[in-house]
Amino acid sequence: MSMYSNLLPTRYDEGYDLSGTFEGGHPMFRVTDTGVERLCPCGQTSCRYHVIPTEMHLKGPMDFKGQDLAALFFKEPVMLRTKAREWWSKYGLVCITQTDIIRTVYLNWRDTCTFPLGHEMTGQVKQGDEKKALEDHFSGTHANLLPKYRVGETDVVQLCPCGKTACDLHVIPSTVEIDSSVPLELHLKKKIIHFEKAFRALDAMDCGDIRDWFLGYPLKWDVEVTPRLVNLRMKCRCQNSFESTPCQDCAAKKNRQCTECHISFATRYVKKGLCGNCRRTKIIHCEHCNETVPLAHACKPLQDMYFCYKLNGPYPPCIRQKGSTDVICPDCNTCMKYTIYHLHQYRVHSDLHPGTGGYSREYKWHSCPYCNYRNCDITNVREHLKLHLSIRQHECRHKCGAFFTRPSAENLHCRIVHSAEDTNVSSLKRVGNELVSVVKKHKIHYVS
Repeated sequence: MSMYSNLLPTRYDEGYDLSGTFEGGHPMFRVTDTGVERLCPCGQTSCRYHVIPTEMHLKGPMDFKGQDLAALFFKEPVMLRTKAREWWSKYGLVCITQTDIIRTVYLNWRDTCTFPLGHEMTGQVKQGDEKKALEDHFSGTHANLLPKYRVGETDVVQLCPCGKTACDLHVIPSTVEIDSSVPLELHLKKKIIHFEKAFRALDAMDCGDIRDWFLGYPLKWDVEVTPRLVNLRMKCRCQNSFESTPCQDCAAKKNRQCTECHISFATRYVKKGLCGNCRRTKIIHCEHCNETVPLAHACKPLQDMYFCYKLNGPYPPCIRQKGSTDVICPDCNTCMKYTIYHLHQYRVHSDLHPGTGGYSREYKWHSCPYCNYRNCDITNVREHLKLHLSIRQHECRHKCGAFFTRPSAENLHCRIVHSAEDTNVSSLKRVGNELVSVVKKHKIHYVS
């Protein structure tokens, strides 16, 4: 230890040889009347090319995973500025000036602070500025000038107008429990609005205001609000609310029993008293092959019949003529265009038992988020969703001022009210061994 070691700055924590030199022969230290100065290879105490660790002023947070970066850096030898930047780059963003090293650390809000549900701050914050940023962002007050939030060092709590975190008069959206039988979503014509987050972001209000807020969404539901609970239940067709809809009575009205197998199916599947499975096996006299056979049978082939050997699908391939877009459904012998055969199978024959006709019958089902309704046709589900809305989105195309819940209702209105003429409807029919188009007249009358 040198005799001048007691004159070294306090940031030195071990002895130095004051007679040491750099590779070029320049001394590492200079002794003055006031103490010992550390030098760079240029012979200066402050240099534009070199960084003398113990002579730099460190600013900003110096903690890193439990380590003191200042203590580590002061132990480093004199280095070029490029090397100093490389050393600090491992620990965040650093600005190096002639005399200062400024370390700036940005933290993610989600890892730094606990926020009320729905009031979260996003992005990053400069370390050391968290408290000020929180106080600036959550500085709002209620009408009675009491603060809306209580801001701590690492947490924020939402308050009601009484200045409490729990109150018998007000609902605090960030903490209140929501008991809903359906997701908080509004399914409109071209978009889905998720509004639970919007509710959580509200200020504390009384029960009546919260109820009005939920009823502002055009859903047919009952809303009950207490300071501790928001209860939401969808209404059935009978205008009563239940845990799940439709209720048993309304569900029974939507089902019909097959007169042959005595199994209940949705009304759309039961035609002339028979379900789809029983209709397939019903014995008929086929006018094309002139035999008494089940409805689903291998009939007399069409002219230039085109065969498809796809046997691993959920339903059988259609019967068609080569080069034609007109086809026959093998399950019900209905004639149609090829472009709608897929929809026909999903809409009409999704009730058939697996294995019927040798096919899996594994149709993809789509469910309504508001009730127990489901359908294989996503278009039907989207139209059904509109029954749960209290708004009519479809305006009459003739601008008569009428609005309807579904397009089908608007179409029926236009046919009945805005047309008194006969309309010709073209359909397909099998004649012999060919498919031909026939014209049916559809009579439409005014309704007074």
